[in-house]
Amino acid sequence: MKGKFLCGLLVSLLISGCGDDNTPTEKVLKEQFSNQFHGRLILDSIDIKETSVDGNKRTYAADGLLSTGYDLYTPVASLTDYIVVQKSWDKGKDIKFSATLNSLGNKDTGWKTIFSSLQMSETPKGNPIPNVEADGKYIIMDGAGFDDKINAIKDEYARKKSKLNELNNDIAKVKTNILVINKEIDEYWGKGEDGKTQSRYFVQRDL
Repeated sequence: MKGKFLCGLLVSLLISGCGDDNTPTEKVLKEQFSNQFHGRLILDSIDIKETSVDGNKRTYAADGLLSTGYDLYTPVASLTDYIVVQKSWDKGKDIKFSATLNSLGNKDTGWKTIFSSLQMSETPKGNPIPNVEADGKYIIMDGAGFDDKINAIKDEYARKKSKLNELNNDIAKVKTNILVINKEIDEYWGKGEDGKTQSRYFVQRDL
């Protein structure tokens, strides 16, 4: 009975890797996870359980916590010169995950790891916007100075509308003046014997 127990323990240790140098370190896993997902996802903590071995190739069942590398935003409205966005995800929020981890290598050669079949308890929504708070193009819903920015936009719109109305009035005046000038030109050349209004061409032709 004791022999069977020791044999089973030995097999268990062999399957689990017995803590050997083929198991990638947590630092490596975090760095390569971030690189694989281009910094949009960050690995905060991870537990792995070896499921298969083929030489220096190993497969693990992985689970743990991750987060996004950036705050995420969703467009709400588009104004003439501005885009109103809403913060839809906080980068500090933990997400539970499970995945399959494939590892190639060991302590001496280094590791190449790939995460696949990633399942998350929540799916982050939105997109990162670099320097969103400093970029004057964006207005964050309920962000610092939101009301002041909206009021400033309203004032700017009112000024532009007033200028547009003035421009339309000026255009109408110009059109009226052109009609008056055209009438004066027509009257300047007088009328012919047939009573029709003459033009410069006909007057010069008859001279």
